Amino acid sequence: MAATGCRLAENKLRWMGFHFRKGYWRGVVIRDHSSNFIAGISKLFPGITGALVAKSFAAQEAILLVKELRSTHFVLEGDSSTVIKSLLDDDADYSISGHLVKKTRLMLEDYRDFDIQWISRKSNSVAHTQAQHK
Repeated sequence: MAATGCRLAENKLRWMGFHFRKGYWRGVVIRDHSSNFIAGISKLFPGITGALVAKSFAAQEAILLVKELRSTHFVLEGDSSTVIKSLLDDDADYSISGHLVKKTRLMLEDYRDFDIQWISRKSNSVAHTQAQHK
């Protein structure tokens, strides 16, 4: 997957999936280039039994949200190095979340100006907090 360098006016999409109380949640926060809050979402994943699948679904949720906002260039940031590496790798992913990674790659084909970056869990605390406040 080819990701390009983004311009100054990019939006940053931070996503995460994690276990909290009743099950696995996804949280997405979108901020503009000045770190101003644009949008956020948190949802419970019914029937999800693992963190990797939850994190893969959360990456998809971020792309759906950016599509809804009609953003044309963005940075997709997540704290799962496994999901980030899978999204950046053009090879087939045969993991439990491989089908989700494939779908996410297909969703990203609609965009030309994006980047995918790993961020530390500490840096992703806003998405984590957003997901916990449902």
